Amino acid sequence: MNRGDVPLVDARAMSRRFGELQALDHVDLCIRRGEMVGYVGPNGSGKTTTLRAMLGLVSLDSGELRLFGRDVRTGMAEIGPRLGVVFDQHALHAELTVRETLELYARLYEIKGDRRRRTDEVLALMGLGERADSRAKTLSKGLRQRLAFGRAIIHAPDLLVLDEPFDGIDTETLRHLRELLRRLVAEGTSVFLTSHDLHEVDQLASRVIILDRGRVVAEGTPAELKRGVAAGGGVFVVFQQAVTLAELHDALGIRAGEDLAAERPHVPLSTSRDAIELSPGGLQATIRLPQGLPADKIALRLLAAGLRVRQFQPIESTLEDAYFARLHESMSDPTAEASTEEVQ
Repeated sequence: MNRGDVPLVDARAMSRRFGELQALDHVDLCIRRGEMVGYVGPNGSGKTTTLRAMLGLVSLDSGELRLFGRDVRTGMAEIGPRLGVVFDQHALHAELTVRETLELYARLYEIKGDRRRRTDEVLALMGLGERADSRAKTLSKGLRQRLAFGRAIIHAPDLLVLDEPFDGIDTETLRHLRELLRRLVAEGTSVFLTSHDLHEVDQLASRVIILDRGRVVAEGTPAELKRGVAAGGGVFVVFQQAVTLAELHDALGIRAGEDLAAERPHVPLSTSRDAIELSPGGLQATIRLPQGLPADKIALRLLAAGLRVRQFQPIESTLEDAYFARLHESMSDPTAEASTEEVQ
């Protein structure tokens, strides 16, 4: 087997309990070279425990975890130099300048060759050249995040581990980091990304793992996870002539108290009048659907009411739609419920 075929991260049946809490419950995780894996889930789902296990900060009760082919229990001396890490709460040296910070970590990682040249490269890559002589404590949150990224990549790591890297940063920095990550992945760096920002995960990750209560409940590419998922329960409609909210309410049976989900009586309508957003000119409308109600039922009711529809288009689903759909399925899983009762 070639080195390139060996997963950078290979975890099998990772389990860890803290008292009565089953933080990880037989979790498998595989990350290969040049892959960005999004690892998402609600608070308490096991994301942080996984990350800490990867960094050797917490031991597993059972299962295996290997990075670069080495067991994290015995191989951190070899693993550490090949990792770059950005935490959500990064601790920078407040009194050091941007350049001094990068030069310090270039020495700590024992970078061979011209360290000052490498520092200059990272300053330019992170857009920090003009702030090279500024102390870290004077930087804005966005610039501090850029410095944290620069510190994490100064030694060109094989695996970049990111914990909520987009939290609270400005739009310009967000765009800069997004482009940086795409460039690093294209060059062969692997990225393990934990984030609550599902929009960014959707754009960046080649594969997404959804975690809930210590278990993997779904895994696949963003497109695979979104396939077949209702698009936030919505359709976008363009009319040939202006309509009113009253006409739409009548057409959809809302005014008369009729349930849009009459064909699916077990599916509740989350809202009534608030289910429709009509543009000021009355030519465009967004109609929110109950989960599970086919969009064509709405189209048939509009046409039956004599409304002249020019365009009718289901709104494309997002990773957020898929995420909540999978969590809903997980909550309905009797096996998961039994596991939770055991923990309690």
